[in-house]
Amino acid sequence: MSMRLYSTTDGIAREDEPGELAFLELDVPDLGELLRVGSLDKVRTARVCKHLALQECSLLAPVPRPGKVPIVGLNYQSHLDEVVGAMGIEPSDLPTEPNVHLTAGSAVVGTGAPILLPTFAPSAVDYEGEIAVVIGRRATSVDELHAWSHVAGLTVSL
Repeated sequence: MSMRLYSTTDGIAREDEPGELAFLELDVPDLGELLRVGSLDKVRTARVCKHLALQECSLLAPVPRPGKVPIVGLNYQSHLDEVVGAMGIEPSDLPTEPNVHLTAGSAVVGTGAPILLPTFAPSAVDYEGEIAVVIGRRATSVDELHAWSHVAGLTVSL
């Protein structure tokens, strides 16, 4: 059974009813720490200490201070076409496989938080809206059949 979890300024919450967050009594400060100690299952049975409407809450990044943030770039045709047009790159020079690189964990911010561009090269920042996969337990060389068993959840990434 899936559930929606939130990191907020009031603590960790789960959405038990649409638009209503149930704040949980847990012995960790945020979802990132909950994942690091391997206790994600505790959110199903944790004691609820209060309820708030989602619109009353200040949302933080789902996983503050993530360990690694791998990014897959140039992974769909319309973005490849955009790169060819904007940068004057020949289609034959484009990669044939997705481009993987790391982004600093400090680049992760919460809903509505300002995105700080580097002052030395603000126009060098590329943007895309993507689906982010939050890995919930250690995963190394996992085959496709078992990959989803390592996923804690999905979120939006810009």
